[in-house]
Amino acid sequence: MNASLKFTTLGSSSILGATCSFFTLFFGSILKVERFTLIKGLAVLVTFVGVVINSLPGAMKDSMSLGTQTWGNILALLGAICYASFLILLQKQTTDKTGLNRSILFAFIGLFTMIFCWPIFIFLSLTKQETLELPPNATIFVFLVLKTILGSVIPSYLWNVTFALTSPLYIAVGTSLTIPLNFVADHFMGNPVGWSESIGALFVTAGCLIMNLAEIH
Repeated sequence: MNASLKFTTLGSSSILGATCSFFTLFFGSILKVERFTLIKGLAVLVTFVGVVINSLPGAMKDSMSLGTQTWGNILALLGAICYASFLILLQKQTTDKTGLNRSILFAFIGLFTMIFCWPIFIFLSLTKQETLELPPNATIFVFLVLKTILGSVIPSYLWNVTFALTSPLYIAVGTSLTIPLNFVADHFMGNPVGWSESIGALFVTAGCLIMNLAEIH
């Protein structure tokens, strides 16, 4: 998904990334992980409409060539499909009676990431693609620590808790809540928020509320 931003606009990438909820519901229904209902379908549709309303103005302002943007759109769509597949397969493999233990699985993912990512960093440093070095001053070091805690550790922990308590579709739809939350932050920071962004944020919020209604029913 992140690679697509190099070839297409942020708006197009956001719209195609939002299709993750469609694929999650589709794959989940096929593999019997999710049960398709009209309320869930409505929640996914309303959330997607909100993302489109919010992202379409940015997608229309395109200075990239058609071939470049098409390649970026393909990457964004593949990213949505891969993330939906990951959510569904993880749920299926860790909920079956003969499935994996979720805690052990996540522990080994973290262990293997920590061990096998180091050679990649060294390779990138040797090829001058990235520079492997310590933070140049204490200020940057503090910001890196805060970014790690607030941007990685806590969100990952909350994601795991959400995965254990809800379902993959809730995660796919709930991820879109970053849109209205970003606009709330922009408001308090004094940045103007347009009408289209506000309407899109309301649609996204409504979609998440409808998902909760689906759980109640």
